[in-house]
Parts: sequence; C-alpha cells; structure tokens
Amino acid sequence: AGLYTVNATNPLNGCTATGSVGVEEVPLPAFVPASTQPTCLKPTGSIAFSSITGGMGPFVYSLNGGQQFSNNNTFNGLGAGTYSLVLKDDLGCTATDEVTLTAPITALLDIQDVFLLPLGDSVLLQPVTNLTPANTLSWLWSPAAGLSCFTCPEPIAKPGVTTQYTVSVSDPDGCSADAKVLIRVDRRRQLYAPNVISPDANTNNRFILYGKGVEVIENLQVFDRWGNLAFYATDLAIGDENAGWDG
Repeated sequence: AGLYTVNATNPLNGCTATGSVGVEEVPLPAFVPASTQPTCLKPTGSIAFSSITGGMGPFVYSLNGGQQFSNNNTFNGLGAGTYSLVLKDDLGCTATDEVTLTAPITALLDIQDVFLLPLGDSVLLQPVTNLTPANTLSWLWSPAAGLSCFTCPEPIAKPGVTTQYTVSVSDPDGCSADAKVLIRVDRRRQLYAPNVISPDANTNNRFILYGKGVEVIENLQVFDRWGNLAFYATDLAIGDENAGWDG
C-alpha cells in the first residue's frame, strides 16, 4: 500500500511525463456476532454475522471453526452450546469469534404439600421458585375461594372446608411451573369459657367465650343459680372482653 509515481521518458527527444497512483491496502475483515438465546417457548436460538467491515466480498460463514462454510450469514434452529464463528472473504482472509447459546432453565416451583388448619384459622402460603426476577413473574392460584388474593405470590389462605389449591408461575420468556397444596380444615369448633372473672382488676374483667372455628356469638346468656337471666347480649365477637359480662 502506498503512493507510487511513474516517470516516462522518450529516448528520441528526451520528453518526459510523470503519473502517480495510490494503492490501498484491503483491511482485514471484521464482524460483530448477533445471537438470540433459546427460551422455554422457543428452545432453539440463532446466530448472525452482522456489522461486517473490511475484507473483500463475497464472504462465506462458518459456525464450526471453518470446517464447513455457508453463503448465508444467519444460522437458525441452533441448540445450546458454544459455536466457533469464522468469517472468510474472497481473498482468504478471516475473522473469528465465539458465541455461547445457553439452554433455558427448567422452571421449578415448590410448596409444602399439606397444611392442617383449625376451622377459622389462616395460613400464609409461601411457594419457592427458581424463576427470576421476582417482579416480572406472573402468579395464578386456583380456586380463588378462601384466598386473600389469587394473582399474588404469597396469599393468606382461610378456607372454610378442606381445599386443594393449584399455583402456577410463569416468566416473560414463557418458562412456567405449577404445584399443588392441600389444606385440610379441622371443622371441630374449639371453644372454652373462663371459670372466673375479676371485675375489679385490670385484666379478665369480663366473661366472654374464647376459641376458634366460630365467626360470631349470636347470643350470650348468663343465669344465676336460681335460673334468673343476669346478662344477655347478641352478635359478640369471639374473645372481645369489652363486650362480655362484667359480673
């Protein structure tokens, strides 16, 4: 490469002429690989030889280190693995690079299989998944009955009867997994009544029923030893000491 000057002389009359020409060097070929990674929805990826500079066309392309070339600069349907890219121009000059396609993860979802729940009690359901990031995941619980929410990752479950829930999680790439959890509800009501109260103390001032499995006391009646009604109230909350009998 360079600028070349040519002098020509006529030997008969000594006349001369001068000319020059520049010879440019063909730069080495170069390229930037572009790849599409496999996903759960599309388990194969692609690799393209893009942004080609230098060299002298036409070009040929190889994914296996130059053992086999193609006239097409884009390769589709590629599985996970590492590919040795070679670009070769018409002069035999080459450029190389390497691209790794990663297999999509296997989505996992885990949750405790069985919960034993007293009637009226609740439990926080906490599934664990390997999909990330958490703020892009979609959740769906079914059935929705008895849950504080059915599209959140950790609902509070308070079913009235034994229920099996199915939870599904998916990410934007289409990776998804599901799991099941059985909540066995013990419908035996657990109630008890205190046998003493202390109206003049700071605690235990009133008589009220305590326990689980009852939503409301429809009516509470207290009689004396002769059968006379001493106290009567309706629609009381379980354990509400401000609403019970003060003695």
